[in-house]
Amino acid sequence: PDLPNEKTSSLFHSNLYRLRQALYPECIGKDSGRYILDPHGSFRFDVDEFQETLRKAAGLPPEGDEATSLMEKALALYSGQFGQEFYTEWVETMRWQFEEQHMRLLTTMAGAYTERGEYKRSADLCQQILSVDEYNEAAWYRLMSNYILDDQVEAATFCYRKYVDIVSEGVGGEEIPEFEEICSRIRDKR
Repeated sequence: PDLPNEKTSSLFHSNLYRLRQALYPECIGKDSGRYILDPHGSFRFDVDEFQETLRKAAGLPPEGDEATSLMEKALALYSGQFGQEFYTEWVETMRWQFEEQHMRLLTTMAGAYTERGEYKRSADLCQQILSVDEYNEAAWYRLMSNYILDDQVEAATFCYRKYVDIVSEGVGGEEIPEFEEICSRIRDKR
C-alpha cells in the first residue's frame, strides 16, 4: 500500500511470473479482470495440513499408535522456517508460531516414544530439539534418560559431558548435578 502503483504492479507481475514458473503456467488465470487460482488445479497448503494434523493428534493419548502416527505425519510436513526469505511482521509472527508448535511437537513426541520404550526414536527427537535450542535442559535430561534406560551408559556419559560444557559456558556458576546423581534419579523412576 505504501508503494506507487507502477512499482506495485511490477512487483505483483514479477511474483506472478515466479509462481507460474514454480507451479505451472496456468496455475493463475484471469476471470472478469481478476486473477484467480486455476479452478481445475489441485493446490495443497502444507501449513494447514500441519496444523490440522496437530489438532487431530492433540485429542489422543500421545503414546498411542494413532497419535504417534499423526505426530510423525505432522513432523514430516514441517519443512523448516516459514517464509525464510520474508521479513514482514506478519510473516515473522507466523514463523515464530510455527517454530514454537514444531518444538512442542518434538517435545511431545520424545516423551511419547520414551513411554513406549522406543528410546532410540526419542533420543533422535531430543537431538533435533537440541540442534535448535542447546540450552533446553529437559531435552538433555530426556536424551540422557533414553540412553540410560536403553543401557547405553557411554552415550549418556558423552551427552552429560557435552551438556556440562554447554551449561558451564553459557550460564557459569550454576550447580550441575553429578552424572551418577542423574543416573540414580532416572533409575529410581523406572
